[in-house]
Amino acid sequence: MIMNNQDTIAAIATAPGEAGLCIIRISGRAALDVADRVFLGSLPLSKSRSHTVHYGKIVDPSDHETIDEVLVTVMRAPRTFTCEDVVEISGHGGHRPGNRILGTLLKNGARLAEPGEFTKRAFLNGRLDLLQAEAVAELIRSRTDSGIRAGLRQLSGEFSQRVKRLRADILSLASLIEVGLDFTEEDIDEISYQHFGVLTIEIVSALDLLIDKAGHWRSLRDGVRIVIVGRPNVGKSSLLNRFVGDDRAIVDPMPGTTRDTIEVSFDCRGVPVSMVDTAGIRPAGGGVESKGIDRTLLELESADLYIWVVDGSEQLQVSDTAVWRFLDPTRTICVINKSDMPVQFESAILSDIGVEVFTRISALNGNGCEAILDLLYERLTGNTDLSLSEALVNVRHMDCLRRARVGMCGVRDGLRDGLSQDIVAHEVKGVLGVLDELLGTNIGDDLLDQIFSSFCIGK
Repeated sequence: MIMNNQDTIAAIATAPGEAGLCIIRISGRAALDVADRVFLGSLPLSKSRSHTVHYGKIVDPSDHETIDEVLVTVMRAPRTFTCEDVVEISGHGGHRPGNRILGTLLKNGARLAEPGEFTKRAFLNGRLDLLQAEAVAELIRSRTDSGIRAGLRQLSGEFSQRVKRLRADILSLASLIEVGLDFTEEDIDEISYQHFGVLTIEIVSALDLLIDKAGHWRSLRDGVRIVIVGRPNVGKSSLLNRFVGDDRAIVDPMPGTTRDTIEVSFDCRGVPVSMVDTAGIRPAGGGVESKGIDRTLLELESADLYIWVVDGSEQLQVSDTAVWRFLDPTRTICVINKSDMPVQFESAILSDIGVEVFTRISALNGNGCEAILDLLYERLTGNTDLSLSEALVNVRHMDCLRRARVGMCGVRDGLRDGLSQDIVAHEVKGVLGVLDELLGTNIGDDLLDQIFSSFCIGK
């Protein structure tokens, strides 16, 4: 249902800074009137057909000063992003021109839009559901092509449709239970607890599948932090340089060259990665190196994954195993470097100390580096094709999915334990309420404001 009693809002929709163009967006029932007060063209915008573009000038009506030469696009409700009348003014880029146009609009009847208010109006007016609205912000923040593709899939409504199908299954279960409440026990042989239990188990499994994939979706959206760690002079910096294709870290035969952390970002097959090269861990030879080792230990606390580098051309040393004690084996990939030189120890010794995943490489010539990317991608995604993900799950989504699962497990256990059908029916209704909150059909104003406050102004 279109909201008719709102202010007309305006904001700059393009990023700040020097650019070829700057777009100012206006939305609301008075959008055309506000634009007409400042636009000088061949005919008034209010008399123009929808989805037409008009050349003219923005003029300050207070002193008739020309602000900018522009193209103006007219889009009439309801066939617009917000389902309201929308005007988009395309002027020259740069900090001052766009802000002067916006200031003129604000003096002539428009109000400055709040963060995310255009998208919020699209949601409130039924143009998007809440999951689709959140996808708009995810698209803007995407750091890889895979993230963009997944965001577009969510914007198209694929994740919403999956949640709606799940909700329909739960609603069918609720209807069956309600029918059972209307009959005596002698009349409900076909509407049995056993049948309810089967439906409930299927719904819990569907929720499990969504939750299990959520970590991979979050990796696609937020990226991961990987720390390269090891004793000095095993090839950590050479490996970092090999990944980014540039000499970002100084490489030298002298141990202890790296005395601070060096961080680079790259795209690991669609997953945004921040990789950190660290100072080698050993009894420090001096104050600066000691501080570098302290920073290495701090980096380990914030890492999602570790790459532990050992020198395959030497025997495994006590200082290697000392590094291993700082690491979580379930989040560690061991890299046996210098495979271009004679091997001095068998990988079985790594298994003996609890290393689960390892590979041989040569950071010097690049042999085996693709295998590391394969291992990283498998760890980060479970070999899921992230470009086919239905959603980019955020904290709110995960909270709703987990609460829905807890509720359905309660329904499952209640049916198993023989609870009365009216109690079970109440539990099912609670799960429906959680999914309605996920879709945005039953959500409070405070939470809505919180969600859209994270958007940029103009979107």
